[in-house]
Amino acid sequence: MTKPFDANELQKLNCRELAERAYRAYALTTNWKNFRGDPMPQFADLPEQIQHAWEAAALEAAATADQTLKIVRIAFALACRALTEFATSFGEAESLDQMADRFVGQALAELVANGEIEVPFAD
Repeated sequence: MTKPFDANELQKLNCRELAERAYRAYALTTNWKNFRGDPMPQFADLPEQIQHAWEAAALEAAATADQTLKIVRIAFALACRALTEFATSFGEAESLDQMADRFVGQALAELVANGEIEVPFAD
């Protein structure tokens, strides 16, 4: 199966690589069958027009993911600022880094507890 990649890796991939990964992910989830149940060819064997369509779809998905990541970063920064102001109002001396670590740790623990993500733990 195609391994997931992070946002930094996304920036290094070109349009064709994104399209090939998206196509391969689709193929793996459908057991290499198209919507009619027919076998799917390898990406390189697709007609050029279909390859371009996958490139367009992959670029749109990447642009949407990039925009979403920017929004999440802004929201996180605003949340950290609000938490800092809140903690300061109570006279707590917790640093922003400590607060962010605690906040992210709690969010991850909740996602793991709800079965929304799996985190491999080293022994």
